[in-house]
Amino acid sequence: MHTSFCGGQHLKEGETVSAELVADSQNPGKWAAHNVKLGPLGEDGVVTEWREDGGYGFMAIDDGRRAYIHRSAIGGSGSLVVGMRLRVDLKPDPRNPGKWCVAQVRSQLTNEPSESELTELSQERLLQQQQQQQQQQLDQLQQQLHEQQHQPAVLQDTEDGANGTVTEWHDDSGYGFLTLDDGRRAYVHRSVFGGTGTLPLGMRLHVIVRADTRNPGKLCIGEIKHELPVVETSPTISTSTVTVQDAPTSDMQTGVVSEWREEGGFGFMTMEDGRRAYIHRSVLGGSVSLVVGQVLQVSMRPDPRNPGKWSVGEVLSDTGLQPAALEIMQPVTEPSAEDGVVSEWREEGGYGFIMVEDGRRAYIHRSALPATHQSLIVGQSLRAVLKPDLRNPGKWCVGEAVVGTDAILGTPETEPSLKRQRVA
Repeated sequence: MHTSFCGGQHLKEGETVSAELVADSQNPGKWAAHNVKLGPLGEDGVVTEWREDGGYGFMAIDDGRRAYIHRSAIGGSGSLVVGMRLRVDLKPDPRNPGKWCVAQVRSQLTNEPSESELTELSQERLLQQQQQQQQQQLDQLQQQLHEQQHQPAVLQDTEDGANGTVTEWHDDSGYGFLTLDDGRRAYVHRSVFGGTGTLPLGMRLHVIVRADTRNPGKLCIGEIKHELPVVETSPTISTSTVTVQDAPTSDMQTGVVSEWREEGGFGFMTMEDGRRAYIHRSVLGGSVSLVVGQVLQVSMRPDPRNPGKWSVGEVLSDTGLQPAALEIMQPVTEPSAEDGVVSEWREEGGYGFIMVEDGRRAYIHRSALPATHQSLIVGQSLRAVLKPDLRNPGKWCVGEAVVGTDAILGTPETEPSLKRQRVA
């Protein structure tokens, strides 16, 4: 040990010191004392806080640092008392970078704090209590605000029923949603109307609304009373009733109907600028149908349910043009049937997949099959019309299995390969 390692202090033989031992570079195999401090090893401090239920607290070290202390530092059992002085070993707190914690309690110095320590402790305790009270008040205010914002919808006269429109329906899972006339949205399941059947989009219903027990603060349909007639709230498509000048030119687009689903009352249009837009029967008055290839002038708007996509907000007029009259639009042709093989079929769900001759894989549902063939077998050949799968962009589904001489052909004698051909 050298004087330079103890801050220049002059030590006497027999004095107690604490030091860090390192290998002596000048004497291999021996040790040297660095960071020598007069006095026993450890840091002295006073317990300023102790939580018996959690078994932890905090200490104020004599050099001004604040250190976390856990019951495990005193052997895993026992308790500490506020004001108790301890000699401890400190280490950086691994859970709170930049802070300290007690690694080990070496000894208890005294149980009785000094008068100055008592004054400091009482002031610190008072400050802590004030901070805790303020935090509790803040937490209560935040909880009240949260409860107000998420207060469950209050149903008034639910037994008298409410009117609404089917705005979403998933036939494969048997559930959907209604938008009520007062703007609320309610979940509906197939079980409330017998367990079978479907609800077409745009259908008007008189229903009993309940609080959804599975989703607090939301609504569900408890009972469907009866169907309501669809009231036309806007005129049918006619150039005599709506003119192009009636709408803002900035929103007006000309497009062709590229897809229409009569059972759901919705479809899609391809605009002259290349955009694709969703269109629902409700913008046609609620009862009008469209035909693939029909050209319309419409008002566009962002689709509120699909950010980044478009929907038709209003039909301005039927132009009477054919698709070929639009320079950038291709005429819509009837889709052709393609031969394929059933690669997977789930009878309980009524759906599966087929592999077409060109290597594509297409989803098929029982609803696309003719009434005389409501089930398929793996390996069975069929001819079907494919269309883009709207629920899975970039994939395909079967729109219709062709009946008659081009209907389901049966199981081939040799099962074709269901794998795609690798393209060189």
